[in-house]
Amino acid sequence: MDLGEPEYGCMVGRRMTIAEHLLSLMPASRASVWRTARKKNPEYERDGHSVFVYGSLKRDFQNNDVLAIEEFVARTKTLSARYRMVSMGHFPAVVENGPYFVDGEVYRIHGETLWTLDIMEGQGDFYDRKQIQVANYADPVWCYFLRDVDPIYQKPNCPLIWLDDKSNTQTWIHPLDVPEFPEES
Repeated sequence: MDLGEPEYGCMVGRRMTIAEHLLSLMPASRASVWRTARKKNPEYERDGHSVFVYGSLKRDFQNNDVLAIEEFVARTKTLSARYRMVSMGHFPAVVENGPYFVDGEVYRIHGETLWTLDIMEGQGDFYDRKQIQVANYADPVWCYFLRDVDPIYQKPNCPLIWLDDKSNTQTWIHPLDVPEFPEES
């Protein structure tokens, strides 16, 4: 089902979708696995998935184009404080062994977009997609969790992860919103 997914890049004679672009960057054998999964996984045929995004997929961030045709539902946070956000450099990841809430956004998405997100997030390789509960939203939502937390890839003291001590909530903030601190003399 062609949903008019946002276009990216260019192929001879036509524009390619974001998913096609991502697949074009992979080894052929890996791209074939994703194309087969698209045909065999009934989740990708069904619309109306809810997904919780907390980093570069949020509004005004660099990867939000993937969600351009989808319905923004609300800004919210995880229902329980059992997560931890880590910096992977230019993007965050969330793990399940922390004491914090995580701030993010919920979108209602089509199955085709879920497939695109799974490719982009490396579902099953880099991230695991799991259902969680978020505040002020009755239905469970999909959320991507980092599979293996290797400290070598995590950036310590990242200024893009803001912790609100009063609400015990971690938020990935836009690089332009990072507060400037006076230089020490």
